[in-house]
Amino acid sequence: MNAAQIIRLALFNADAVNEDNTTDPLFTQAELLAWASDATWEAEAELRRAKEDYGLLLLQSGDATFRWAGFTYDPSSLELTSADTRYELPPDLLTLKSIRCITTGYNDIKFREVDLSSEEFKAGQSYGFEGGTSDGELLYAVVGENTLMLAYPPSTTLAIEITYIARTAPLQIYTTGTITTVTDSASVSGGSTAWVVNEVRNNVELIVSADATAPKIVSQTTGGTWVDPSAKYYPVQSIDSAGGLTLSGAWLLAGVVGYGYMLATRPALPHDHHMQIVDSLVARIKLKAENKGSDAYLKLSDLGKKKMISDVTERQLDTRRTVEDYVAG
Repeated sequence: MNAAQIIRLALFNADAVNEDNTTDPLFTQAELLAWASDATWEAEAELRRAKEDYGLLLLQSGDATFRWAGFTYDPSSLELTSADTRYELPPDLLTLKSIRCITTGYNDIKFREVDLSSEEFKAGQSYGFEGGTSDGELLYAVVGENTLMLAYPPSTTLAIEITYIARTAPLQIYTTGTITTVTDSASVSGGSTAWVVNEVRNNVELIVSADATAPKIVSQTTGGTWVDPSAKYYPVQSIDSAGGLTLSGAWLLAGVVGYGYMLATRPALPHDHHMQIVDSLVARIKLKAENKGSDAYLKLSDLGKKKMISDVTERQLDTRRTVEDYVAG
């Protein structure tokens, strides 16, 4: 499910959808989307407890500049020099796992994480303040959310590679403009869509309306196209320009011109655990409506977390399984 389907299903499960498909004015789409993002991050945190390398990324100091949730990051800022001991880490960094030197001739340099307040790190800083450098071992600590601090610098400029656990960006729902599709083509063109400047990301699905108005999740107006929690929507392979995107597969329906649309994030969690986000969202909806049923859905969400941990752990077991042939008799 994508974010729009998750929110719509949560509204149904919380009895916040009327017979004419309209919704209670107590809830806004922006609020529900923020709650869904929170629930997704909570679920991902549980997943990381069972699978420590979930969300692992590799980044080198020579890689291209990228954008993440409104932040521009140039990996060249990771290049270590003999004149500096503080470096900016990626904005999506959650946990730094390792650092490796990739400059030829210096590949044997070891990086060792040491607590910033330890006597060893302080002694290293004193050594660095006196002009000391090293080509053997570099002590480091992560300060705050995304600052790498070395106790002392290397003797020369070094390119490095880091591996880190990345946080996911907030969920998105975007509906500005209209789109045009062509049967048997994966290319979709947009009118007044401004996808690039509004930083619409690639892990989204396309929901197309039946007219020029955008599909609806939360509204007090009847009619129009409502997001269907049970439908299959087209995943987007890439956002190519302000008014162009490519679907993961060809558009197989009749082509449309100037129709309303919605792009909604597809959470990175395994699909069979999206209901955990739904249950958490239902609990928040009921809590705001002062409905005591919120406790039951909080328990369902907790059960979902336990099931996810069990599933992930089972998939990682090294124990060999033996399956015996069935012999009728």
